[in-house]
Amino acid sequence: QKQFNYMVNYDLGYKPQSIVDLQLPQDKNPNYEVFKNSLLKYPSIKQISGQQTSFTGMYATMYKIGDKEVQCTYYDVDNDFIPLMGIHLLKGHGFRASAGDTTECMVNETFVKKAGWNNNPIGHIISTNQDKTHLTVIGVIADFHNGSLLNANSDNIVLDQTARAQYNDVMIKIDENRSAGHRSELHS
Repeated sequence: QKQFNYMVNYDLGYKPQSIVDLQLPQDKNPNYEVFKNSLLKYPSIKQISGQQTSFTGMYATMYKIGDKEVQCTYYDVDNDFIPLMGIHLLKGHGFRASAGDTTECMVNETFVKKAGWNNNPIGHIISTNQDKTHLTVIGVIADFHNGSLLNANSDNIVLDQTARAQYNDVMIKIDENRSAGHRSELHS
């Protein structure tokens, strides 16, 4: 009972309620904008966010901060990801509406601490891909858990954007009050 209550009431740093994670077929990847707009016609769908991989299927890579390297979990997401997930933006701003600006990123609190940025982290540059890709930090998000609760520490997180043509996964926020009558329509 105590473990169950812990799991159910633990603050993950995001709001997973009423979110469906839908993987798009690799061989028939639809035009993201057309797909998104057609789903948003349903009153039971509140928000949609595209991403390169499932929220639970995260990737890790090395990022260079000055002269040190830090392994980070990263997500290629669109500008709707943070509001849809209910993640708190602590400093700076989120991604703008145009996808594919691959020169900007957001980092979490743990990343900021690991980088040693005691002052404002906005505007700092991180690099990856053997120093070929440089990203300017535009925002800091609150830490969130996406793994086992046995690990009390948050991962270093980097969010960046990718071209919408590369979205293989969508997160769909459902309005539970309106969804019962529309579920059969969504399956078609």
